[in-house]
Amino acid sequence: MRKLTAALVFAMGLSLLAGVSARADSFGSSRMSRSRGSIVRPGVFAGSPTTNITNAPSTPSVANTCPAFGIADNCNVFLTINPDSTVTIGYTDPLSGHQASPLLYDCTVYHCANGNMGDDWVVGIYNDSSQTVMGVYLSGTHIFEIYEGDGICSSYFAAGTSLCSAYPWQGGYNGPNTVFYVPGYPDPNANGFVFFGTWDSSGTDFTQSGLAPGRSAYFSLTGPLETAEIPTPIPEPATLTLFATGLLGLGGWARRRHAGN
Repeated sequence: MRKLTAALVFAMGLSLLAGVSARADSFGSSRMSRSRGSIVRPGVFAGSPTTNITNAPSTPSVANTCPAFGIADNCNVFLTINPDSTVTIGYTDPLSGHQASPLLYDCTVYHCANGNMGDDWVVGIYNDSSQTVMGVYLSGTHIFEIYEGDGICSSYFAAGTSLCSAYPWQGGYNGPNTVFYVPGYPDPNANGFVFFGTWDSSGTDFTQSGLAPGRSAYFSLTGPLETAEIPTPIPEPATLTLFATGLLGLGGWARRRHAGN
């Protein structure tokens, strides 16, 4: 009788072990077969650079480089000033590790519904070097058509909010801590500079103080970037001021033209 009982207990133990093993195999197979999603960028990203793109380590607890503008919840592209003074273009936020927004900020509900994915990009930049950087030279396809007047700090998106405490004169494309210098403006093929500093409360006086190590800034452009580099030499502040003053009236004209439409 004792032998029979022992045999039954042994058989039950084998049965239980088999059940646990089957469940473990089933759970493992389920996890291994689980697919992971990925960001699919709209066709407008087709013109983006395919080289010199990097991904930063993920640190999701850190805030994004760019605040949300329009339909975009983050920057559309990122620039990182490297320790060797080169500039890298990428689609991963160097501060938070979050992916770039696949939707351009001016892709409004109406335009998106009709297949127009927008044309204006939010650009974030982070200084990962040990030097204060005064500006960056940018080139691309029609990136400085700023007379359109619908930049991230225009009345259409963020004017009067904490995101754009001052109203920059350049159609709202330059953010609260940047200004553009485009020698060939208003030629749509002209490339140019973005300089870093601070605007006064009226949005008409800019102090070119640079982007300090470990700091970030953001602005918007009217087309995709192709190259970015730290310029040498930096244009004189007097030249920059003269250029800004000369285009102040043109910026006002652009705003009035959009207000009348």
